[in-house]
Amino acid sequence: MMTALRLANVRNVNVLVDGKFLEQSLEMVTGNEFKNHKTYSLTPVYETGVFHPKIMLLTGPTQGLLVIGSGNLTSSGLSTNDEIWAAFHLNSLDCNNAPVFAAAWQYLQGYFPQVKGFNQQKLDWITQYSPWVRELALIAPGKTFIPLDDELEVKFVANTASVSIYQQLIESLPKSKVKKLSIVSPYFDEKGTILEQLTADFEIEEIACLTDQQFGILPTKLNEILYNQVAFYDWKDCLKDFDTRYNRLHAKLFHFEYTDGWEYLLIGSPNATIQALGSVADFAVNGEAGLLLKRKNKNGYIRELGINTKNGPTLNVKAAAKGKTHRGDSTPSINYENKILYAERNGSRLTVHLKKTSKAVYEIQVLNSSNEEVEIHSLPAVSEEAVIILQQPDKAFRLFLVSDGVRVSNYSLIHNISYLVKSTPDPSHDKLTQIIEGFLADPENGIYSDLLKYIDYSVDEEEFGLPAQPLRGASGLSVSTNTTIDHIGLTEEELYKLRSAQARDLLLLNTSNVQIADILNIISKGMVVQSSEVQENAEQALSQDDIEFQMGSEQEVDQSVIKRARGEAEQRAIFKHLDKIDKFFSNQHKKFFETRMLQDVPKRPITLKELSNVSVMTDLLYMFYGKSYNVSTIEVGLYSTNKTKPIIQELEKEFGMVKTSKINRDNFSIVYFEMFPEYYLEFKKRVAASGANLLVNQEEFSPITRSYPYFFQEDLKSILIETFGCFLLCANSKAGFHQYTNESQNEKVIFYRDSIFRKCTFLILNIRWREDELVYRDILLLDLLQLVCPDKLSTKYTKELKLAIEDLYKSNQLKSEHFSDNLKYYFSSLIPTVQSWQRIFETDSSSLSTNRSSLGSGTIIYHRELGFATLKQSGNNFITLVKPCLPWDDYKGENTMKIVYPLTNIILFKN
Repeated sequence: MMTALRLANVRNVNVLVDGKFLEQSLEMVTGNEFKNHKTYSLTPVYETGVFHPKIMLLTGPTQGLLVIGSGNLTSSGLSTNDEIWAAFHLNSLDCNNAPVFAAAWQYLQGYFPQVKGFNQQKLDWITQYSPWVRELALIAPGKTFIPLDDELEVKFVANTASVSIYQQLIESLPKSKVKKLSIVSPYFDEKGTILEQLTADFEIEEIACLTDQQFGILPTKLNEILYNQVAFYDWKDCLKDFDTRYNRLHAKLFHFEYTDGWEYLLIGSPNATIQALGSVADFAVNGEAGLLLKRKNKNGYIRELGINTKNGPTLNVKAAAKGKTHRGDSTPSINYENKILYAERNGSRLTVHLKKTSKAVYEIQVLNSSNEEVEIHSLPAVSEEAVIILQQPDKAFRLFLVSDGVRVSNYSLIHNISYLVKSTPDPSHDKLTQIIEGFLADPENGIYSDLLKYIDYSVDEEEFGLPAQPLRGASGLSVSTNTTIDHIGLTEEELYKLRSAQARDLLLLNTSNVQIADILNIISKGMVVQSSEVQENAEQALSQDDIEFQMGSEQEVDQSVIKRARGEAEQRAIFKHLDKIDKFFSNQHKKFFETRMLQDVPKRPITLKELSNVSVMTDLLYMFYGKSYNVSTIEVGLYSTNKTKPIIQELEKEFGMVKTSKINRDNFSIVYFEMFPEYYLEFKKRVAASGANLLVNQEEFSPITRSYPYFFQEDLKSILIETFGCFLLCANSKAGFHQYTNESQNEKVIFYRDSIFRKCTFLILNIRWREDELVYRDILLLDLLQLVCPDKLSTKYTKELKLAIEDLYKSNQLKSEHFSDNLKYYFSSLIPTVQSWQRIFETDSSSLSTNRSSLGSGTIIYHRELGFATLKQSGNNFITLVKPCLPWDDYKGENTMKIVYPLTNIILFKN
């Protein structure tokens, strides 16, 4: 059966591979083998013999492709070797091929219990994104042949714990006389055991065996009876187009031609060995799979495949030398004290799955891709699942166990979960992935407006399986990073569900929000070189823009027009993102602003997705504040009279013309307008069609170029006070940030908090604040230190923070003259005060509690549900506070609100 395959966009690649073969392969890796295949997952499978089936199953939303044959997933197995394959396509569960898919899927599921770690999630993706696979369970393939058409029937066969392929042959083949048995196999039993078995169980008139004298393993100890009964041929003599430079026999087939005209063809992975096929009495030791085809004999499969033994000389197998470079059905395995079944890295957390528990004291030695030791960790009283924290996780490539300085296990490749999650077959990720790859490959032409389209702003009601606790600010409240889960008392099914839930949680690290936040963070740090000029294809630029900008001819669209279109589109996209963030966090405070009661302050912790959106906002502000785009226009003159004024007014609206203050001293009836050059040709047509003598003739148009900043200083102030202030109120120390059961997610939360803290602090310090605005500057800085900063304000950290903020200043496009004074105030005055206050707050917060009636207006206070604020007024059962994000009071000219507060005391920060 021949078919042409074109495999494109294969995302979720799960490879079940023979464990012993993988062990041998990893003994000799150079480190380059997996550089281009980081999203592939390898699951070693251990059989009594070898795991040998060759099955490729490709699944899509509604269709599937199943390929079963003899070839390995190697360049030779898929190209130069002589292999045999059968391919089946499925586009409906009602199609004839569906039972074949059902049988193959049922067989593969038998190996799924050996799958470890995140690979379980990758297998779940198959049924999640190809739901028809789940329904295959409703199709019972049974033990009978499956009719594919009027002539051909097929049966899936495989070695299992209950039946061997040979036993299925006995059950499936007729007991009548076999006219001829043709066997194609590169490997045989040394004594020809399978041949003895076949001649004993079937009445066969003629047997022909085709094998590979140069590379195969031949039955050199065949008994005399079989030697005289069976004809052996060298494969190169039986194939017309055989080329010794490329061809090598690796196909396996058994062709039974019956005297009544029926033929049966077994193809797949099993060689002509007892290990591969088993016997009537014994199960096979190898994992093997294949297909048994049945049809009425026409030309015969052997002849259709181009195999001809008539002109080829027979082969003396007893005199042939045994091939030394290939082991056939046996893969030697080193007798290790213990085996590493699978290893994966989740951030710095390394999980190692072992074959057995041990009381021995092992060490795990971690190597990089150059086979150099990176680090070593002690593992006393090893269980079947060991967890360690890596010090240099990015260098970890493979590992092994050591006891008393001697290696006592196989090498194991370390899978990186951060790469595996990126292989999700979710189609919505494809376009975003292309955009992100475009930023990395050509950052100068990265289109931010395209990137921001993929951000999700919905409320993140995540299901975590276990109660989640808020992750407190490191500035004074406890941070728990303990992700240990008590498995005692859980059933096997509950434990599996728990691990599956943990695996699904890891997908949060691959959401569009997180991917966008990560790429912007990289760009903002200058790790991807940017250009101040924006360039792109003109057609692409106009296709991105609004329809009213698409009126000029292609010849009239020059670089200035493109840059203007891009600049305006980027600005709109950025402000749209800021508006979404503002609405999201403002809605969290809606009830509190209405009731003015502290019990209605948001209590829900901020999730990773929400934090990633704030990180995106922060990076956009950092990168685009101080950056401008150019707008080029041309000037046109029109004769304005009482008769032409209505026409000119219509043209103004239609072409977005802007009247200038320019005056023609020689003719006061001429009025000048600015317009975009790409509109000019269409504008001239409209003027001509009006029939009025409007346009002042001019031979040349000198472009007028103006620079427009993405953000004015007042824009940035407003965003920090209103939008970022709303985020800080949600991040108050009582609600905090969500603590995940997965350590990588917690690490990502810490990463975003640190990035937001540093960049927002820099932005605040890089602005000129008026005297009446200093209260907002200080409250923002205090809330950042208390609520967002992920570290303690130690002397060492403070020094490092100062250097980091100074580096941000050096790299930023806008360098305010007020930065130096703000920086000095921040580190010389504000931070020392905060350090002193935090020490008291942590040890004896009650000593900071002060009768509020004694506090004057302008006192900075702290409340666990509000963060920092300035006290404006104190009454019998209320307090009036000034704080960023509180409603704006037009009469008072400040962000202020009266809050119900019946308590007498409040925590004081400073007067």
